[in-house]
Amino acid sequence: MKIQNNAPQQPIARTHADRTGKATDRSATDKTGATASSVQLSDAGRQLSGVRAPEVPDQARIEHLRGLVAAGKLTVDAHAIADAMLRDEK
Repeated sequence: MKIQNNAPQQPIARTHADRTGKATDRSATDKTGATASSVQLSDAGRQLSGVRAPEVPDQARIEHLRGLVAAGKLTVDAHAIADAMLRDEK
């Protein structure tokens, strides 16, 4: 299915100054002169704010495991992996 849009494209006004032709400062200023902004998070945003950042991979361990795989000496403990996955979900 092809969508045809023959209407001329207009740029979107991105700021209040773009729409009105004059700039306004809507931020609050504290006693030190620093400006502050107000942000409201949605429920999804609040849930995501509690998500931890991924750990930095241990390059030495990765190289060690690659060596074991290349040599055919890597043994996998499926129960230990499953336990770790369940522990991480709590």
